[in-house]
Order: sequence, then structure tokens, then C-alpha cells
Amino acid sequence: MALIYTNCTKAIAAAQLHFGQLCLIPSDTGTGLRASHAGHPDSLAVFLHTGDAWLICAPPGTVRLNGTRVESGIAALAHKDEIRLAGEVHYFSSESPTAVQVHPADSDARCALCDSSLAGYPAAPCPGCGLLFHASDDADCFCASPHCPSCGAAIGADVELWSPLEERL
Repeated sequence: MALIYTNCTKAIAAAQLHFGQLCLIPSDTGTGLRASHAGHPDSLAVFLHTGDAWLICAPPGTVRLNGTRVESGIAALAHKDEIRLAGEVHYFSSESPTAVQVHPADSDARCALCDSSLAGYPAAPCPGCGLLFHASDDADCFCASPHCPSCGAAIGADVELWSPLEERL
């Protein structure tokens, strides 16, 4: 998952949400978001997730990415990109909030820190590499270290995600 910030105040993910005049709706394929003006069914742009990257697709010349007009109509998005669409400013973040999920009892997954089974336990993925860590009161490997032992990404409950407000202050 990735986040799109609108008006520097809210983060939105895959749900139908309205911010200002922009409405983001999950695509029919489930692989992206369709952006349109509130009350107008025509899409202004489509945000597509290709597995490793997010792309923005829009009519040629209608989007500015970091101040540069996207003449081709398609561009890869990078963390902290500024997107100007239909006169509004939005920001893209490749970060996503940590999602703790209980693993099925028959899971073969193991904790990246203690190497114990995650079967039946809540686990949280590293935001950098996706390795899994125990994330419960009795086994909280996710918060035991400030960094992932594999990729070095910041992990734990106190990790703050980037916000465009930080850079405007």
C-alpha cells in the first residue's frame, strides 16, 4: 500500500474518499485508484500499482509531477513526489502504516528476530523488506529493536511516517 496526501493534512488509501474536489475510488481490477472530480464520473487520472512501482496515468499534459508537466501522460511515482492535478496539490508516499495480522495456526512463517514460529501469533512486517516479526504483548520482537536486522529500516510502534507537513515547517 502507498499513501496519497491531499492538502497536506490527510493520508488516503484504497477507499472511496473525497478531499477538496478530488475523489479517489478503488479501480475495478483492485490494482490501483481512479481519481476524478467530485460529482463527475470521468477520471482525471489513474494511479496503478504494478507490483514494484506506482504509476500515474492521465491525459497528456494534465498532470505536473514535481513541477514538471507529464507530457506523455504516464509517469512512475517516487516517495515524496508532488502531484498537481486539476489545480490541486497532492503528495505521494511509498510508506505504508504497519499492519499487524494474526498468522494462521498452520503457517510456516518464522519471526525474523527470534526465529520462532508465527503460527497463531500477531505479526508485523518490516516496512523496508517485508520480513515478519512477532507483534504481541508476550512476544514483541517488532518493538525490540529500532531497526530491521536485515535491511536496516526503522521498525517498531513509534516509527513515524513521512508527512508533507514536516517539510513545510
